[in-house]
Amino acid sequence: MEKLKEGRNKIIRSILGVCALINCLIYILYLVVIMAAFLKSNGFCRFFLGDAFLYIHLILGLPILVLWFYSLKIWAKYDKDIEHFLLLFFFIGFYPPFYYLRMIRNNWI
Repeated sequence: MEKLKEGRNKIIRSILGVCALINCLIYILYLVVIMAAFLKSNGFCRFFLGDAFLYIHLILGLPILVLWFYSLKIWAKYDKDIEHFLLLFFFIGFYPPFYYLRMIRNNWI
């Protein structure tokens, strides 16, 4: 039974790692958008303001939401520090990758 739980935790940890990586890649994408706006690059602006980017952003937003929900679940089960909850709640797309590292460091997952 313990081996099954350990295997499940490894799968969850790897899935959440991919979600955290996608979350970090979204930050890089936002930096590219900001730089394109400052450089006034029409090709980039048309892509990032078009329908294709909207669908890509929607799909890439789902793993961020998964990481956020699981972070809230872990917070409720192990952490209970109100500061971490407020950071998770108000910085939905920014704080969960850092909280994921905290979950690994404290062996909560």
